[in-house]
Amino acid sequence: MTVPNSAAKMRLLVTDRRFLRLWVALSQSNLGTIINLVALTLYVYDRTQSGAAVGTLQMVMVVPSVIVGLFAGIVVDRCDKKWVMVIADLVRAVLFFGIALLPSIPLIYAVVFASSLTGLFFAPAYLSSLPLLIEKKHLMEANSLSEVTSQIAQIIGPGLAGFIYVQWGFGLICALNAASFVISAALVMTVDIPSNGTEQPRWFSLKRTMGHIIEGFQYIRSNGVARWVTLAVGGLHLGGGAIVVLMVMFVKDILHGSSAAYGMIVSATAVGSVCGAVATWFRRGLKESTVLKSSFLVLGVAALFLSLSSAIWLALLLFAVVGLAQTTIGISIDTLLQQHLPAATMGRTFATIGVITQVCRLVSMGAGGIAADVVGIRTVFILGSSIMLSTALIVLRSGSVQTMVWGDKK
Repeated sequence: MTVPNSAAKMRLLVTDRRFLRLWVALSQSNLGTIINLVALTLYVYDRTQSGAAVGTLQMVMVVPSVIVGLFAGIVVDRCDKKWVMVIADLVRAVLFFGIALLPSIPLIYAVVFASSLTGLFFAPAYLSSLPLLIEKKHLMEANSLSEVTSQIAQIIGPGLAGFIYVQWGFGLICALNAASFVISAALVMTVDIPSNGTEQPRWFSLKRTMGHIIEGFQYIRSNGVARWVTLAVGGLHLGGGAIVVLMVMFVKDILHGSSAAYGMIVSATAVGSVCGAVATWFRRGLKESTVLKSSFLVLGVAALFLSLSSAIWLALLLFAVVGLAQTTIGISIDTLLQQHLPAATMGRTFATIGVITQVCRLVSMGAGGIAADVVGIRTVFILGSSIMLSTALIVLRSGSVQTMVWGDKK
């Protein structure tokens, strides 16, 4: 009797106990983090009544990725990945227990900065551990399942955060988030992650560290797959960063929507992301390259139509499509890198690409905010979406790279 494709995928993931424990650890801590992030925003605004204070909170979450992202990848490549994740979780648990007991605005900024910094070590360690646990042909399914639960947390987390915040207060939410990191650390400790043969746990000299950082950039420049991924994702962030930062103003000032309409659009984007993760998981006979190329094109076209839209209902639909395409691109690219990068350089490559794309995003957000005052919000949306569509068209023409990594024929 033939096992249906979807049932086989589910059975594979559920019976792989090592991945199952990692997935549960990540999923429940993601939910705690989303709830805590909403509560932090509410608490800072309630205490300060300042948009600038909330903006500062957002900035201190982004800045660490630029400062230490490259170093985090080196640590992941040279140290035991399991203990990198465990220590990252335990440090974050201590940090959030601290602000649960002694909440203050300066301390919140410090904790959020330190927590974001610590998370930069967990993410590449998790992504580079999966190829050591799972066959390459099943990596996309594992990445899809992780993304499904991450996006579900994005949908249900804000509502839970608002309810708990009103009923029991900010301190309980911080304590619950800290507890989720303790649970995650305990689960990760039970997973036997094989060595990639490069771990050398020791102190890093400045000279050696800088050498590894330079090697990371040189590897991306010399490796066709890594270079292609960096340019493709960097192009999307260069166009999309401005759209993200101006989204609330676009909804209210251009589409003349209410705050409720903005909330619905955020939810629609998350629902689209869940659908994208599920569709990628149960993609049946579609090749990874087909999923990736079509997702880039759908994202570019949807973003362009969005920038030209004037109706809330159409924007709602298009944001859902954008969420779907973004998620399938993210899953496909993570899988591509996991399948084709050497284990010895995977952590720093993930981290270096992340830093480069984050810089592109910050440049886009800053330039978009300034340009909106000069040329208008809609014009910025059109320019940003045009960059995204141009990136998609370049991806569609880059058949040589996809032939090399997936065996497709032009």
